[in-house]
Amino acid sequence: MFLLDSPDKWRAVWPFLTDAEIANYVADGTLIPELQAEAHPRTTGQQYSGNAAVRAVFLFQGEQVSPIGAPWFQVVMKPATIWKVAMLVAQEETEIAAKLIELNGGTMPNIRPPLPPAEPVPTEPETPEAGE
Repeated sequence: MFLLDSPDKWRAVWPFLTDAEIANYVADGTLIPELQAEAHPRTTGQQYSGNAAVRAVFLFQGEQVSPIGAPWFQVVMKPATIWKVAMLVAQEETEIAAKLIELNGGTMPNIRPPLPPAEPVPTEPETPEAGE
């Protein structure tokens, strides 16, 4: 019987495992799912934007055994979410709060909510000049 007793063996058989087999190994504790995430929020004044990427990989004995190139799923973050993150970071990270206070002349700046999206400006259709 072939024993899957090392990360190298798991990597070798990974392409041949079904989703059901992986689920069984997760259920019995042999494989440990690990979620990975990256977030890149940006703010300029009241303009908040950013994205996040998430993926799941599987570990055996603390080493990743699912493919190294597991796909990342991209998510565009809502401005209101990034605003909340900015407020939390300013509250929790004392070095950031101190720098914000210093840059704002000694008082904590108001982290204002996102501006509503700009309404599209209606444009008049172009009309040809008389005589053209």
